[in-house]
Formats: sequence, structure tokens, C-alpha cells
Amino acid sequence: MDPPSAAAHAAASTLMAKILRGDRHGAYESLHSMVRAGASEAQFNASLVAMEQMYGTVTSAELKQEMLGVQESKQHGKQNFRKFTYAVSTTKYPKGTHFASVTTATDGDHVAAETYQVFFFASEIPPDLR
Repeated sequence: MDPPSAAAHAAASTLMAKILRGDRHGAYESLHSMVRAGASEAQFNASLVAMEQMYGTVTSAELKQEMLGVQESKQHGKQNFRKFTYAVSTTKYPKGTHFASVTTATDGDHVAAETYQVFFFASEIPPDLR
């Protein structure tokens, strides 16, 4: 089942807002139940710290793209997801050079964030993200 766009957008926006406020506990609590079952809050926090050390702390985010996709795993079969990509500014880099993505999926009766990452393009930035 496709995660509804409005619910997926709300889940991604909620996670991003918590990241921007520095609310790591709240961000972890808003993650998909499968993610929380597989990774402790300490592990999640360690991944955030590693991203902050590499890219700086995210200080602003502007939604640039929403994409619908399908992922497959042996444990859970096929699952549809929505991925939201944001242009971000950080304490090290200006907006438009680095990006963050939040992937969302249906989690029981609601939609929750599954992944969060900060990244950059080693070559040219795709036109739809500029």
C-alpha cells in the first residue's frame, strides 16, 4: 500500500522539524517501529553525530522533491515508500550544496519516517533539486 502523500509529508516534516530543533529523542520516537526495533536510540544518536561531524548541524531545510518508490526485503517483502529531499544549510555549508532525505513508509495504521540522511552530490546537482 502506498503511504498517502499528505501523511508521508507530515511524517517527513515532523522528523525534519525535530532534527532542526535538536530534539534527538523526539526524532527517534517518530521513527518507524521496524527501525526502532532494529536500532537503539544511542545508535540513532551516534549516526546523527557522525553526520554533524561530517556536514555540520542542519540549520534550515527547504523541501525540493517527493518521490514514490518500492523497496523489497526478504523479511518484509515489497513495501512502497515516499522519499522527501530537502536542500539544507548547515553550520559548515550554505543551502543548495548539501541535501537531506527522509524516507517514509506505512507503519501499521499511520505513516512514519524510516531513514534520515544528509548528503551531497559529488558531481552535478540534478536540476530539480536546485
